[in-house]
Amino acid sequence: MRASILTIILLCINSWSFGQTETQTCYATVTSIFSYSISNPVANLNLSTINEVKNGKISANFSTISVKSNKNWQMSVRAQSPTFSLLSLLGLGGQPLPSTALKIKPSSGGGWKDLTTSDVVLKSGNKGDATKPGNTFDVDVKFQPGLTSKGGIYTLGLIYTLTQP
Repeated sequence: MRASILTIILLCINSWSFGQTETQTCYATVTSIFSYSISNPVANLNLSTINEVKNGKISANFSTISVKSNKNWQMSVRAQSPTFSLLSLLGLGGQPLPSTALKIKPSSGGGWKDLTTSDVVLKSGNKGDATKPGNTFDVDVKFQPGLTSKGGIYTLGLIYTLTQP
């Protein structure tokens, strides 16, 4: 019996363990991140009739923009310069074509916005990846040079800016 009591006491002593517990705090910093991509970064519009040159030509779904962001976002666009560059087919000269001859809007709606060297808001959206509704959208452009423009190839850089307001 003494052996059994001694065995029980030794088992109880062995099951007691001494230890120390500490806590650790882990800090993880997540910055505001966002990115976008544009399909069709070099796009062409061909105006070949009097009516198109006079009244303009619309290119629906001119490009597709996809946004990924961990905060709500806003996409703006502006012209790189106040006038188009012209590679004339008929020699030099003629009036410069203002950037406002190109208008832009989301394909989903809204009014046409003249392109100037100042940012105009194109679209706003919610945080999420490109599969979130509204974070991938198409853009329409309308080029309306008018009958005073010369024949030639006009180029204008568009600068898109994505912000998290």
